[in-house]
Amino acid sequence: MNVEINSMNRYLYLKGFDELDQVYIRLGNEGDCETIRELFEMSFPVNYDEEYYSSLRSQEYRGNRLIIWMAESFEQNTCNPVGCIVMQKRLLGSSNCDIHIIQRYSYDYALYILNIAVFPKYKRRGIGSFLLQKAIEFADNNQQCAGVYLNVQASNQGNIHFYEVNGFKCIMNVPGCLLFSEVYCVDTYIIDGHLEDSKLYFYPLHGALATSSQLYSDGIPYLLFGVLFSFLLIAGYKIIS
Repeated sequence: MNVEINSMNRYLYLKGFDELDQVYIRLGNEGDCETIRELFEMSFPVNYDEEYYSSLRSQEYRGNRLIIWMAESFEQNTCNPVGCIVMQKRLLGSSNCDIHIIQRYSYDYALYILNIAVFPKYKRRGIGSFLLQKAIEFADNNQQCAGVYLNVQASNQGNIHFYEVNGFKCIMNVPGCLLFSEVYCVDTYIIDGHLEDSKLYFYPLHGALATSSQLYSDGIPYLLFGVLFSFLLIAGYKIIS
């Protein structure tokens, strides 16, 4: 696959897709919101509320700017939407960043991928991987970026394989059963009103090493179970006495 960059209009052209004349990426805008809604509704089990789509229109989410790229194709002189990726720079150590960098050096932020999706008609043509790799290249251009990270539903083996093939490593498991109170991971999967298990994947850049938050480390479920068991044991003993 050959990638050509047209410096005049900053479009990224891809040649070599079957039955497609060319595919390019451009910055998203407010007018893309309904196309994005259609794409997300057919791609994700999560039902996003109007507040999220309003964030896409304003290109701001939780106080930080959103970066939206739209992939489009030209087929028989007609422009058609192909896919989309939504990203956000998140400051390390802030309340909306779930990763902890062991080797900080001069890192300031990590690039978080909120959404990446391709219309069914264009799947299995390498477009999703292209969007993901261009996001990594975008992050790699800044030495202050520690890497790229994202959440994936733990039961979605297809997506897990996709991210692992593209070089991402799982650094955190977030059991849905732990998220029953006011304690939340910043980004969670809520499907049909139920919190789902998820995994946090990270692609390190510039020598960064990342680890999960202590709150959601793999050892926490066992710790909570031990505390609960001890409490029940003491309560039972007092009742018997």
